[in-house]
Amino acid sequence: MVDSLVKKQVIQPLKKFIEKFIQQEKNASDVTVTSSGDIYTIKRQDSFPSTSISEGTPVQNVRSSGYKVTFKSCPTRLSISELLLSGDFETAKELLKNDPKMIEVLLFEACYSNNVEILSILLDPSKLKEHAVDAACLNSYGKTALHIAAAEGYLEICECLIENLYSVDLRDCDSKTPLHHACISKEATVAQVLIRAGAQVNTQDKFGNTPLHYACIASSQLCIEILLENHADLRICNWEGRTPDQLRNNFLSIGSDSEDVYTVHTPNAKNYSHMIEDTNKYILSIFTPLRLTPQDFEPLMLLGRGSFGEVYLVKYLQTQEEFAMKILAKNRIIAERLMKYAVTERNVMSTIKHPFIVSLKYAFQTVSKLYMIEDYCPGGTLKNVLVKKRTLDEDLARIYICEIILGLEELHKNGIIYRDLKPENVAITADGHIKLIDFGLSKDQIGEKNSAFSFCGSVSYLAPEMLKRTGHGKAVDWYLVGVVLYEMLTGKVPFFCMSNERMFERILNTKVKIPEFFSSACKNLVLRLLEKNPELRLGSENGAVDIKNHAFFKGICWDNVLRKTLTPPLPECAKRSSENIPASAIMDHSSEDFPNIQGWTFVCPSNE
Repeated sequence: MVDSLVKKQVIQPLKKFIEKFIQQEKNASDVTVTSSGDIYTIKRQDSFPSTSISEGTPVQNVRSSGYKVTFKSCPTRLSISELLLSGDFETAKELLKNDPKMIEVLLFEACYSNNVEILSILLDPSKLKEHAVDAACLNSYGKTALHIAAAEGYLEICECLIENLYSVDLRDCDSKTPLHHACISKEATVAQVLIRAGAQVNTQDKFGNTPLHYACIASSQLCIEILLENHADLRICNWEGRTPDQLRNNFLSIGSDSEDVYTVHTPNAKNYSHMIEDTNKYILSIFTPLRLTPQDFEPLMLLGRGSFGEVYLVKYLQTQEEFAMKILAKNRIIAERLMKYAVTERNVMSTIKHPFIVSLKYAFQTVSKLYMIEDYCPGGTLKNVLVKKRTLDEDLARIYICEIILGLEELHKNGIIYRDLKPENVAITADGHIKLIDFGLSKDQIGEKNSAFSFCGSVSYLAPEMLKRTGHGKAVDWYLVGVVLYEMLTGKVPFFCMSNERMFERILNTKVKIPEFFSSACKNLVLRLLEKNPELRLGSENGAVDIKNHAFFKGICWDNVLRKTLTPPLPECAKRSSENIPASAIMDHSSEDFPNIQGWTFVCPSNE
């Protein structure tokens, strides 16, 4: 039975709050989404996308092609649209006089819904006179309709807009042109049309990336060929000093044609409804103890800075506990098509609770940033240990590998492949034990062997099956265990070469050379983990059980490993910087307003 107080203070007000959004129609069964903040009826023309849409799938991730958009909650827009289609332009102009901005809203709605007929009318001065829309106008996110149409692959919309623009090299809030967005989305035909219309192929955005950089990141061979045919320069470096060809070879943040790649085309072509936003705010206002903001934390030290944000050591003011705060900029991760990886990392850390896997304590967001509050590991990473010591002896390497194996075993039990095991992603806690970190490249819901197809990882740590792109499974993680063990003992990865091409050839075809100082058991373990054929690799049959039973781990009590009774050396913890970090460093000062990421907010149950 529901407590009467809860019912009175929460349930009944919530019921009344929701009722104001419910349409009083007997047959109101259509799906509702939004564009520019209003609720529309979406009528299916053919069939829904073949891919399943789960409860947590944001509706704005479903492309608008294949759906007919009709207005449901705004009679003014409905009237204007009907008047335009019927040819009654004089009456439409009278309505537009009362709200001059309405014409721009209609422009973007026509673009979102791929409605060329409406768009052509809106752009035609002979029909709307002074009310004809400016094709170069910006939406609230700093994008033109051409940016959106290029990202969506709406060819006719693009052609219609190009005819009405003085330039096709308009810049959005990130200084990207429509050609950048076409290449990000692998829309080769649109890219070709833009280039024919005069698009500059070597324009750099605010990150220094040209369209060719994004075509290489997206592994879009057609886009790459079109750009090169039109004199795209392979030598241009972005602000990180990388050329397009280096991005293609380094696979630092590679998307592919595979099923497990996030495919948001542009952050600004999609909006959440005001209903969802208002409801989220209402729920948070009820459960105020669970609502966190950057003001709840004090920054103590900058731990690292990357392309998409920073990591700070922070103090949670309510409990005085110290955590690592990872801050991600929404505009960057969405523009670079990395939202899937951010969401995957948040999901893995919030789901898995294990001694050797970093835990997520809190997750929250502001208008333009995503925040993750994680365990802080003051001992740095295994990479730091190797930089200082160069190599480790087998006994110490065995302790680290034992803990890594148990961490991977837990991930595999939960249907997750790690795919990014390397010394940089093995953090060291204050007591010297390890925690796996950085789960952005992980793949969840893995069942059958070789059921993942994304091409991802770091060049020196790519497994043979990853290079072959024949699909991979959990065995890829056991290969990486072999690489890391070899690196701990020798100070270098097994097949390293300055030339990526030669290194990949070695990974695929060369047998690893084992130094003489390896014990016979260690040599055998490394050879079996680095087996080229994943079907024959140690661990491919029975997972971690096969590896734990290997002679290299003779005498190891795995229950003791789990209880952390093995004694690795205490790390030299990072010295605290004497620099005072201002509180503003972790705040959100952006004027940009991106939609909330559904399901991002998280509070670890043990923290409640």
